[in-house]
Amino acid sequence: MRDVLTAARVVPILRTPPAGSPLAAVAVLASAGFPVVELTMTSPDPFGDVAAVRAAHPQMIVGLGSITMIEDLEAAVAAGASFVVTPVALPSLVVAARELSIPIVPGATTPTEVHAMHRLGAEVVKVFPAGRFGPGYLRDLLGPMPDVRLVATGGVGVDDVLSYLDAGAVAVGLGSDLIGDACGPAGDLEGLQTRSHRVFAVLDDKGPRRPQRRP
Repeated sequence: MRDVLTAARVVPILRTPPAGSPLAAVAVLASAGFPVVELTMTSPDPFGDVAAVRAAHPQMIVGLGSITMIEDLEAAVAAGASFVVTPVALPSLVVAARELSIPIVPGATTPTEVHAMHRLGAEVVKVFPAGRFGPGYLRDLLGPMPDVRLVATGGVGVDDVLSYLDAGAVAVGLGSDLIGDACGPAGDLEGLQTRSHRVFAVLDDKGPRRPQRRP
């Protein structure tokens, strides 16, 4: 999972509202060149969404976030999720994910939580809510724990991406600042496309862009 996220650098996070669907938004993201997306348990039908996105975009690496219960972890695996993400540091979920052989990115805030999740075997730990603390916080965490791999998520905008990557994050999770209302019943897909291109323009400053994908 560490290598996947390091290569992707940015992970779009889609929260689907009632009567919405992530499919059209994921099609835009896939066309733009994003290889990984994270759907969330806060959507009306998260497991159905995972299965639908996997069927429509078999090349896409699809994760399911906002997992807080082992039952939902098991259902995510059954739906075909490639990885799972939690908002909190729950050792039981990391252990269960290891037993189910599915990569997990547990959420953590404090140094103790980050260290505990790393020691339990999480390849990557999500710093959440990263936007509340800023890129310098990740740099501070990595000072005494240089072997930990961190993803910055929560309140992070497109213009913040390079700052977090430069601070040592292997990847950044982008939610509303990238997705906007694209998952809604009348979502602005053109706006999502514009913002997606902007993300890659930002990433071009960090290194070469991956080949663009077409649906």
